[in-house]
Amino acid sequence: MNGYTFRDRREQCRNIINYLHGFTGDNFEKKMCEILRVYYQALGKSFEPVEAFRGDYKNDGWVKEDALFHGMFAPFTDEGEKSVQKSIEDKFTSDLKGLLENLNKGNWNGEISSFIFIVNMRDKNLPPNPQDFFNKKVVELQAEFEHTFSFDVKRPDDFLDDFHDTFSDKDITNVLMDLGIEFNKSQETIDEKDILSFIESITDEMLKDWEKSTKPEDFDGTRISPDKKIKINKLEEKGHEIRSILSKIYIVDNVVKQLTNRLENEKFERVRAKALQKHNELTTDTYDSVEVYTECVAHITEYAKNPNRAKRCAEYIIVYLFENCDLFEKVKDE
Repeated sequence: MNGYTFRDRREQCRNIINYLHGFTGDNFEKKMCEILRVYYQALGKSFEPVEAFRGDYKNDGWVKEDALFHGMFAPFTDEGEKSVQKSIEDKFTSDLKGLLENLNKGNWNGEISSFIFIVNMRDKNLPPNPQDFFNKKVVELQAEFEHTFSFDVKRPDDFLDDFHDTFSDKDITNVLMDLGIEFNKSQETIDEKDILSFIESITDEMLKDWEKSTKPEDFDGTRISPDKKIKINKLEEKGHEIRSILSKIYIVDNVVKQLTNRLENEKFERVRAKALQKHNELTTDTYDSVEVYTECVAHITEYAKNPNRAKRCAEYIIVYLFENCDLFEKVKDE
C-alpha cells in the first residue's frame, strides 16, 4: 500500500503500536526492537538490538552514534496500581544500574548520552509518579557512577507522533508486512463489551449440555513465541489473522480478569473446556492445523445466536488460548 493520506498514516502507525500492546517479555522486546530499527534508520541512525540470550548487559538496544540506550519492560498491568508502579520502578533501577556498571567496565564504548525506558502499559497510562522517583534515582546513579545523561520513561504510544512524522510510506508498509499486521482496522471492531457479552451468552447455552461434557486434559502452559508456534503448527495461512488479534489480545485478558473479579471465572473455563475438547477430538490422528483452528472457531460460534458477530469474538478466544499455549503444539519432536 502506497500513497497514504494523513489519516491513513496516523491509523497505520496506531495499528503498529496496538500490535505491540499484545506482547510481553522477550516477545515485546523483540517486536519493539524491530520497529525501532526502522525508525532510527529513517533518522539516518543505526539501531542495534541486543539478544537477551547472549547476555544483554542491561542493554536492550542502542544507537551507537549517539550513545543512546534503551531498556524495555512489559509489566502485568492488572496487578493493581501500586504493584505495577513498584515493578516498573524496580526494573528501571535494575536496568539502569546494571547498564552503568557495564559501561564503567568498558562495555558499549563506556559512554552514555541518554537512556530511554519503554514500558508496555497496553491501553493504560503509566502509574502516577508523585515522589518524582525516576528523576531522583537518575540523579543518585549519575553521582554513583560518574556519568551525566538525559533519560525518559515512555510507552509505545508515546512514539505515535515520532513514527508518524518520521516513517515514509515505504517504511510503514514494510513494518506492517514484516510484522504481519493487517492493513485494515478490522481487528479493532471488537471490544471488551463484545467479548464479555459473547462469553456470557454462549456459556448459558453450554450449560444445557454441560453435564454431558468431559473437561479435556489441560496442556502444559509453557510459553513460546507466537511466531515460533505458528511455524511449528504450520499455521502460516492464518498468520496474519492470528497476529492481528494478538495486537488486541489484552481485551480477552481484561475480560477474563473481570469475570474472575466477579467470581464468575467458571464461565470462561466452560468456553475454554469446550475449545480444548474440540481440539482434542480433531487431533487424535494426523491433522491439518488450519482446519483445526477453523473448526475450533466454528465450534464455539455454534453456541451463539448471532453467528456473524460471534465469529470474530470466537477467533479472539481461540487466539487467546493459542497464545496461552492451551491449544496446538508448543515443541516439535526431533
